[in-house]
Amino acid sequence: MAWCGTGSLADIEDLGQALGAPAAAAATAATPPADEELALGNGQLLKVPKSLESLLAEAACLAASDASSAPAGPGRGGSAASWRLVAGNTGHGVFKDWPASESVLLSVTEVPELLELKLVEASYGPPGRPQLLIGAGVTLEQLAARLERLAAGEAGAEAAVGGGGAAAVRQWAAETCAHLRRIAGRHVRNSATVGGNLALTAERGLPSDVATLLGAAGAEVELRLVSTDAATHGSLVRADLMAFLASGAAAAADGQASGAVVPPGCAYILTAVRVPLPSGPEARFWSQRVAERYSNAAAIANAAISVTLAAGDHGGGGAVVAAVRIVVGVRTPPAGPVLQHNAAKSADAAALLLDGWRCFRAVAAEAALLGKPATTASVAAALAAAELTAVAAGTAATVAEGLVAQGLMACLGLAPPTAGADGADSNGDMAAAAPLSRLPPPSLVNGSQVYPDPVPELEPVTHPVPKYGSKLQASGTALYTEDTPVHDGALYGAFVLASRAGAVLAGLDASPALALPGVVRCISAADLSSLDLSAAGSSGVVNRHDAAVGMGGTVPEPVFLDTGSVVGFAGQAVGLVLATSPWAAQRGAKAVAVQYDADSVPAPVMSIQDAVRAGSFYPLGALLAPMGMAKGGSYGGTSVIAAAGGPAGGAAVDAALAAAGAPSAAAAAAAALGAPAPATPAAPAETEAIPSAATGGAVRVVSGRYGTPSQLHFYMETQSAVAWPDEDGCVVVHSSCQGTDMIQAAVATMLGLPLNKVIARCRRVGGGFGGKATLARRVAAAAASAAVITRRQVRLQVPRNDDFVMNGGRCDGDVSYVAVVREEAPAGSDAADEGGATRGSTNRLRLSALDLHVVLRGGAYMDIAWLDAMGMLNAITGLYDIPAFRAEVALARCNLPPRTAVRAPGEAVGTLIIEQIMEHVAAELGVDPETFRQDNFLSAPKPQPEPEPAAPEATPAPTSAVQGTSEEQATVSKKGDAAAGQESSKPVVTAVSEPAKPAPQASADAAPVTPPPQLPPIRMPLGKLIPARMFTLPVLWEKLQRQADWEGIKAEVAAFNAANPWHKRGVAMLPARYGMYRGRKPAYVSLLADGSVQVATHGIEMGQGLFTKVAQCVKLGGAG
Repeated sequence: MAWCGTGSLADIEDLGQALGAPAAAAATAATPPADEELALGNGQLLKVPKSLESLLAEAACLAASDASSAPAGPGRGGSAASWRLVAGNTGHGVFKDWPASESVLLSVTEVPELLELKLVEASYGPPGRPQLLIGAGVTLEQLAARLERLAAGEAGAEAAVGGGGAAAVRQWAAETCAHLRRIAGRHVRNSATVGGNLALTAERGLPSDVATLLGAAGAEVELRLVSTDAATHGSLVRADLMAFLASGAAAAADGQASGAVVPPGCAYILTAVRVPLPSGPEARFWSQRVAERYSNAAAIANAAISVTLAAGDHGGGGAVVAAVRIVVGVRTPPAGPVLQHNAAKSADAAALLLDGWRCFRAVAAEAALLGKPATTASVAAALAAAELTAVAAGTAATVAEGLVAQGLMACLGLAPPTAGADGADSNGDMAAAAPLSRLPPPSLVNGSQVYPDPVPELEPVTHPVPKYGSKLQASGTALYTEDTPVHDGALYGAFVLASRAGAVLAGLDASPALALPGVVRCISAADLSSLDLSAAGSSGVVNRHDAAVGMGGTVPEPVFLDTGSVVGFAGQAVGLVLATSPWAAQRGAKAVAVQYDADSVPAPVMSIQDAVRAGSFYPLGALLAPMGMAKGGSYGGTSVIAAAGGPAGGAAVDAALAAAGAPSAAAAAAAALGAPAPATPAAPAETEAIPSAATGGAVRVVSGRYGTPSQLHFYMETQSAVAWPDEDGCVVVHSSCQGTDMIQAAVATMLGLPLNKVIARCRRVGGGFGGKATLARRVAAAAASAAVITRRQVRLQVPRNDDFVMNGGRCDGDVSYVAVVREEAPAGSDAADEGGATRGSTNRLRLSALDLHVVLRGGAYMDIAWLDAMGMLNAITGLYDIPAFRAEVALARCNLPPRTAVRAPGEAVGTLIIEQIMEHVAAELGVDPETFRQDNFLSAPKPQPEPEPAAPEATPAPTSAVQGTSEEQATVSKKGDAAAGQESSKPVVTAVSEPAKPAPQASADAAPVTPPPQLPPIRMPLGKLIPARMFTLPVLWEKLQRQADWEGIKAEVAAFNAANPWHKRGVAMLPARYGMYRGRKPAYVSLLADGSVQVATHGIEMGQGLFTKVAQCVKLGGAG
């Protein structure tokens, strides 16, 4: 690893930081004949030394060139890096915004001295203790594989440590191997190196598991110094790993070479790590990590503990702690270089905010434990001495403390704490060796596809076939927008982003960008206002890609923010830099100086509480009122209320709450958010009946507050567009989008062109899930405007970091709820027939009333965030029978990127809300949640009693065994479906009529034949009707319970939990219902001269198999 005075470290496997050097250093560096050089894109040179000697010589030349061309900074700080060491280049997965502007890259992948991985005799330290030598260039997977062999009893290790310590070596190796394989994914571990990981931990605070594991094992590092002093350069320095980490962190924090591991003014190359193998049968090793996911996620906290026990001479004769090493890694508040890095966010909206990380020895805990008996009391004393809360805070500190407690209990051979007859901890003699590994790898996901029986009459539709284009995608030959070829002379674009939400944009200074190589032009809102396309039939260029006034009277988002306007959010586009390469464009965009009016920077509205204080809300009530909802009274009348029974249905909820003595959800939300208390609803008149659902039976009230999270888009293909001007004033745009019609309309709106002057294309999209439904418009519009202005082809592909800050995701929200639950007897029982409920095991708990108050956090522009409100209400009311229901929803306007549709917009959030309520109510009332859910499912009302049959009359005989012709039955089905609302399907004929034939005349005394009664539709709380034959939830629920052996699963979980006091399992069964929305897109079918068929459609293939379905439909229609 190398840390050098003016260098920087950018990759998890990059072996340290190197002294900066100008590009000219590449020509003067002494390169041995066997070494290789390769010119890369972006003006970089890759050098591949083939020996450690060559690597050190190259570093010396670059250091000398740097010293002669630029003044060194104080300590180990200085100017930006111009060269660094690289291996697998996986570090951008952690530090995604590090620069890639170094002139020289030194690859260490072919330096044999850095690739060694073997058992060696100790060259220093305690004699006779074998060591595992790990070259700094060894990958994490290579290390894990070698440890796996040691755990299996590798012969060399057995002989090296002797029989007494072999078990301890196997246990340490198995534990460490299993932990390593929870780091990242295998493809990352195949490239990331041990040395790079440790150097990043020392210099940049990488959340490292490698450092924790090796530190607890007592590892030492070997460094080679890099210096302009010939006597010092190449010197070998050995240091304890934990001292090296502490020295690097201190130097990075204060700019001084603290700790004297590396002399001041020197850099280093970390070449190897030496790990002493455990010795003696009483050695124990334990490690664990906690992260947001099992693997492929940075840890919140980790810990590794090494303990050696010995027979004690205290009164009990049990084991005592002879040696202990406790190493903890924990997420901390930003400090030192991380804090400096985060400060860049004020000038660069795309800069990532990082957490701090500290890896350290719990020395006080070790001292408190050393020589003490292996008891839980000793563990408690060690935890008290550790004082982990002084290092970290909140959840991370709690997790770290729990890990240390768990590890010490395991290493000391202690069972879960139990008290003996005298109240003291029970503990046997010398505990048996710890088990091999408690970190098994997760099982592979496996499954099989089961296809329903196809419908023969619809062949090939409904028949399972390979997806069209799947072989192209699997082979990497499928083409996406970014694969659209560009002409010679094409320009590449990069957005200039504002970084100060709420500030007034004073102007742009593009001169620093225009001075960079390759930068051609910077386009802003002023260029759009001066663009004249009247010759092409334009009605006038406008700085927007949407209607002049958005839905509900909101202001649409501009393509580029105008000077003098308020910045809506950090990440808003204020300009576009055009250059001859994407790298030059991105560098140029970062170089543009965005100027703000320093005297007018109000505090931005970032949270729902901020919006409440500022009264910043979208007029959701005015927007959704035409859809049968009422304007709410909260937040200046901007909210919307949806209630069972229509706009006036809220009175039923108020009556139910009053009868139960419960406050409204709006009152609870006002208290929580600091909003004015809502007006108390008027008491119902004496003649106004309280709904029956709110009366009778025992009543319970359950209330709560719940937060729903946001969710960002992470499609594989970021926002992308290619545009160019065509003949006759036309514009061609290839866009990665979810609807070419929306792209066509957006570009036409901005340029003032008729739709037939804009050609929009998209072959397929590399992921969208709602993120490219509307947000793709701004990228296409910006690319099109640049193409028209420059009269050149323009490619605009948004980098991942920019994509994140420009595009909002799902609305998060604050939910307050009050549920009134009534106990009632089952239908048909005596108690139920008498109209009252009696308490008993057979009674059901039913939701009598539910009052919801939801505030969603929207962005600076509405976009289509209102869909979250609509979908949420649909999902909340789609499963359960709630006689008295009310939901008030508000949409806060915050200084955040525009929120948009994310897969199942609103539906996913609504499902979370209603299932949280059902789970909470069941837990509060102590009932089985699945039974509670089932008891509250929507159900069809009972059919109305059939009228008395009329006097028999002579009627013509039916044409089949079923009363009525098929046409009559189809007519009835059509009428029923129409009454059932939008979700009805095609008419269903319950019987097929036979060919017409004469039928005998009915006798005068024959009983009249009447059709079976029609089941009435099921009514959802908000009035939507579902045909009874389409509501399959109860049938599917019962079928799943039966096929999955639900009762058996619950019994198995209960038995496991009873037998395991420390580990618990859980199981749940949840319903879900997703409404189907039928959109219409045109398709054009061409029958060609050779009999082949060509289809063009506005629909977008985004992985759902649209092209396959369209092809099947075309063939069904007889065109294929």
